[in-house]
Amino acid sequence: MSCRGVSSSAVASIALMNGEHLAEVDQTLLLIAEARERAERAARTVRRNEADANLVEALQAADRSLLEVHSELRKTVYFGGGSAEPQLKLASGS
Repeated sequence: MSCRGVSSSAVASIALMNGEHLAEVDQTLLLIAEARERAERAARTVRRNEADANLVEALQAADRSLLEVHSELRKTVYFGGGSAEPQLKLASGS
């Protein structure tokens, strides 16, 4: 069976590559989330230890920046830049 002139094995290969690509994106999102948690935890720790306010603010700013990066990557990959419908499409036989 083909999809617009593309063999089913080629479609399966493309689907597999897309799955591998999405796994890379998911791993990246996980690492960004872990970095955010670390920055948040560090900000709490240095605040509790009465560190300089600039240090606390820098760590909080890093947390906010990482949240923005995480949200933007997720939105761009899974929702095509913020539309309501996910942009991931399954290959169809038509």
